[in-house]
Amino acid sequence: MANKFETEWTKEQETWRKQQEGRPKKVNAEGKEEDEQRVIDGAILRSCLWRLFKKEVLPLAFLQILSSFNGIGYALGLFALQLLGSLISNHFQQAISIKSMAIKSMMTTGIYRKALRLSPQSRNKFSSGQITNMASSDVMRIQMFMMQMIFIFTIPLQLIVNIVFLISAIGWAAVIGLSLLLVAMPLQAWLFEKMKVIRQKQAPITDQRVKKTTEILNGIRVIKLFAWENSFLNVVESIRKEELVQVLTRSVYQAVVMTQGMTIPALCTCLLLSSMASKVFSSMAWFNQLRMPLWMLPNILNSWAEFNVALTRIESLLLANEIDEEYAIALSPDSKNAIEIVDAEFNWTGPIYPKNTLPPAPPAPKKGAKKSDPKAVSPGGKPTAASGPPPAIAPGPKESLLKNINLTIPKGSLTAIVGSVGSGKSSLLNAIIGEMRKVSGSVAISESVAYAAQSAWIQNATVKDNILFGTEYNKERYLQVLYDAALLPDLRILKDSDQTSIGERGINLSGGQKQRINMARLMYNQASTVLLDDPLSAVDAHVGRHLFEKCILGSMKSRTRILVTHQLHYLSQCDYIVFMKEGSIAEQGRFSDLMANGNAFAEMMKTYGGAADDESSSSGPATTVSEDLTKVFKELEELTTPKDNASNIMSKEDQASGGVAAQVWWRYILSCGGVFFCVQAVTLIAINEGTTVINNLWLTWWTGNDFPWLTTAQYSLIYLALAILSSLATFGYAYFFAFTGTRASRIMHEKALQRILSCPVYFFDTTPVGRIINRFSSDVDQLDNSVAMNVRQLASTASTALSTFIVMIVTLPILVAVLVPCMGIYWFVQDVYRKTAREIKRLSSTARSPWFNNFGESIVGISTIRAYGDQKRFIERNDTAMDVSNSPNFYLTTGGSWLSIRLQLIGSALVLVLSATLFGLCLTYSLTITQTLSMMVQQFTACELAMNSAERVEHYAYRVEVENDGQHKPPSNWPEKGTIEFKEVTMRYAPHLPVVLDTVSFDIRNKEKVGIVGRTGSGKSSLTQAIFRIATTEGLIKIDGIDINSVSLKDLRLISPSFLSGTFRFNMDPVGEYSDADLWNALDRAGMKKKVNSLEGKLDATVQANGDNLSVGERQLLCLARAMLKKPKVLIMDEATANVDYETDAAIGKALREDFQDSTVLTIAHRLNTVMDYDRILVLDAGKVAEFDSPRNLVANEDTIFYNLVAQTGESNAAVLKKMVI
Repeated sequence: MANKFETEWTKEQETWRKQQEGRPKKVNAEGKEEDEQRVIDGAILRSCLWRLFKKEVLPLAFLQILSSFNGIGYALGLFALQLLGSLISNHFQQAISIKSMAIKSMMTTGIYRKALRLSPQSRNKFSSGQITNMASSDVMRIQMFMMQMIFIFTIPLQLIVNIVFLISAIGWAAVIGLSLLLVAMPLQAWLFEKMKVIRQKQAPITDQRVKKTTEILNGIRVIKLFAWENSFLNVVESIRKEELVQVLTRSVYQAVVMTQGMTIPALCTCLLLSSMASKVFSSMAWFNQLRMPLWMLPNILNSWAEFNVALTRIESLLLANEIDEEYAIALSPDSKNAIEIVDAEFNWTGPIYPKNTLPPAPPAPKKGAKKSDPKAVSPGGKPTAASGPPPAIAPGPKESLLKNINLTIPKGSLTAIVGSVGSGKSSLLNAIIGEMRKVSGSVAISESVAYAAQSAWIQNATVKDNILFGTEYNKERYLQVLYDAALLPDLRILKDSDQTSIGERGINLSGGQKQRINMARLMYNQASTVLLDDPLSAVDAHVGRHLFEKCILGSMKSRTRILVTHQLHYLSQCDYIVFMKEGSIAEQGRFSDLMANGNAFAEMMKTYGGAADDESSSSGPATTVSEDLTKVFKELEELTTPKDNASNIMSKEDQASGGVAAQVWWRYILSCGGVFFCVQAVTLIAINEGTTVINNLWLTWWTGNDFPWLTTAQYSLIYLALAILSSLATFGYAYFFAFTGTRASRIMHEKALQRILSCPVYFFDTTPVGRIINRFSSDVDQLDNSVAMNVRQLASTASTALSTFIVMIVTLPILVAVLVPCMGIYWFVQDVYRKTAREIKRLSSTARSPWFNNFGESIVGISTIRAYGDQKRFIERNDTAMDVSNSPNFYLTTGGSWLSIRLQLIGSALVLVLSATLFGLCLTYSLTITQTLSMMVQQFTACELAMNSAERVEHYAYRVEVENDGQHKPPSNWPEKGTIEFKEVTMRYAPHLPVVLDTVSFDIRNKEKVGIVGRTGSGKSSLTQAIFRIATTEGLIKIDGIDINSVSLKDLRLISPSFLSGTFRFNMDPVGEYSDADLWNALDRAGMKKKVNSLEGKLDATVQANGDNLSVGERQLLCLARAMLKKPKVLIMDEATANVDYETDAAIGKALREDFQDSTVLTIAHRLNTVMDYDRILVLDAGKVAEFDSPRNLVANEDTIFYNLVAQTGESNAAVLKKMVI
């Protein structure tokens, strides 16, 4: 169906482009299915007509035909109708449920496929959270409406038939009462429009909340390390508050519609009342038949409003521009060049929608309404939901980011792209693969392209699956790739070797390990042209040398290689150099020619490049000189032998069993208001149902003239007063449940988010973000819209059934003998169904998580997926996940039909046993008893199923493990000195994971500057994370003599390049502690002032989620600015300048020495020149302290690991490094 939808949508777009008269009709694309896939087909229409016929027409026909017979004949006829109608209506309901499910799948997969094709400009507008929300909540609303769509046809028909038979029974006088229906219609239309507008306001707010929650989860480390949990909790809760205002407002309008539906029949009865008892009861019967469609009307109108808004939102996504797949022309196979770019300009900004196409506009503000401030921002720093329609052009600088690009790259060459931070190096690679918009010029590519991004994209899969990336396994090539990518030492320590499950975003790997797996994927792919975006920055010098020699100059020597790098000592071995400056190619040519020119490139090399001579002649790959390759490949073969017991680091999603725990119900009730809520609820329900019963009794007393001293006018006024009182009671209890339900939703969401933010980092490492977002989107949506409504409807149907039974028993006491066993049968049937349905519902909830995981993962890695041309495989994965997600829903739907048939059969049997001789008031109720009893049981089961969402949110709110927070309050000036002491510290990220720090002991003195070095995976980052209690440790860690385990996390708590959407101001100082002067000073010291000052808005300029509109180097510099704001006594930097050029690195080093001369500084560095002037060097190896001494002493000893690390940077560069300390 997804393929069919995509085809029809494309046809609609093509038709529209020819006509250019309006937007493509997405509903048409949905409706143009084959006959057997039509939602409204002939069979369903026949079912609708039969449903109406048996419910409205046949009862009257039987009444007329069998009026000469006794009541038994009528009861038998009614029983036969109920039985036949049950089978037909349930067949219809099953069919439409399956069709609705198919539409949901079709829309969801359509959204996913569109997301994979979005242009960069469109991706800026439609965030990952927004698209996810569309594919979950919006699609669910479309599905729910499709399931209820039949009532759009049947409710008007039911009303018309009721009116016809009322006129038949009472005469044309009925028109007087029924005129109230006409009077109410404008009000209904107005209410519908209001609900639609409210939903249009709510949807973008929900998007913003889900988006911000997703960003927080992705950046949880930096939030924890800065103790910003409460600040970001407040950001989300402020958005949540706006969202719940709309939820409650919509519920109030629903309450008005419901009240109107319950009031109109009573007022009509008041106007049409006759003194003849027979007509009183028949009119009551018909007016009671009016109650149900009018009672259902608010839900239908609300579903229609939500359907409209959801459809419009999805349409705005489907209309957005897609990536230009024809941005490049194909060069002739005979061409000597792999890439040719001529007079080209590229930009990240541009139109979001095609020419003459605008997205559906949001509702226009009312006259006199206050216009939103265009600069107004939410607490998260983004424009608020009410800030106006989305722009047709993506925001950003007007000038092209890349200008005057002329570049020719020969086949088989090695081209290096160098330049300062933000000069456009990574952007040039993105332009080559089509991820940037080509403004002008031409691009020609002759070969297949593969791309290794600067921030390695790692899937939640095994090491092997990440390398193969969907391609066929070739043992010989695979083992060679593992060796060339220097992965052998890592496979030795990984628990299941290459079958080790890598957690989401590669959480159980170091940055260097991720980058080498990224390189291995690139090599295994065998594309003719490979783009490498600074892969050597994340690895140690000797590993970098191995990768350069074995990968770039070795196994890939026959390919066209384009390498972005800051490792200047490799440039002399490249065929061609491209020197970037401010978005243009400043210089290009051979290394020797550029050096001879003596321009900016030559100056950079002379200053920071060590020596300009060719190092390759004097320094080979030191890591492989003495290796026995036969033994190496034999070991690789043994390590990669398939294992049957490979474990998965990701935790299994919790799933309750049995009935929804009483504790869950009680916590939900407590969130609603506790005992006070219960007392109020019972009181309001009693008042509401009591007024309804008294209304009916008063009507009986009136027609029987039981109070002869009252006049007709007095009877009428009292009845009218009772009707108004009943209406007020209906509105009161509907508003009460709406208000308390919204309150419960707010409290449970807040507690859940608060507790999740208090979870240890390991929880996020082993729990996919998609699983968490599933609960904060789909389950919270159910909590907002379904749980309170189902509780209210359960209370309403239960009270209606109770009052019905009381009236019937009072009228006919012998019915007790019938009702008691019938209720037992009802209980038995619902119990059988409920036990099955609630487990299926739980399966349905957990089955959504893999789809959420795949969806979110794909959006993050979309550039890599497109660069490898692997969209088809990911689409198939998504389709499979969707099918798995739908399977429980199919069984849930079928089970619902099973229950409905049996409930209606029991109800029909109840009608059969009614005595026709005592017809009277019981006839009025007998026409609704089946419906009431069926709805009561179905609402009970529906309520429990809806509580599954409350159960899942409650689990996060109360049951997940949180970090142990120390109780000791250190002195206000702690740490005063900055001394650090480790004693026998052992750390692992989880009990079942290997040790990452093994009995580590050392002391760091006051104000000491310590460099931490070691091979990738040696434990460098783990050491710093131990200081901040990111994971549980054994042993003792003290700062200024105080055990860190006794200190609160807020007082204790690395600098990690993670950002949330907002502004530069917000990302540097979300709490608002510092002045603008402080912010600018920190940016200046970190080398980011020029960049921020050039942007429109300056400190208030936008930072996209994850810092996507900044280069990786700029993200790191912004993180340094954060640290410089706080000026801590202990500063820990984890590869803080790995992705910046040497000039920037030197400037940052100078600023750090000046700003933190009185602080203790720990710096993890792969660039040894960064730490050569430090006081001491801590060398880690396999989680142990191997060496700890001054750089001078370590370099002087040829037997040290550090000496070898220096030597492996190359002879010339090693000489420069040694000169720095000797």
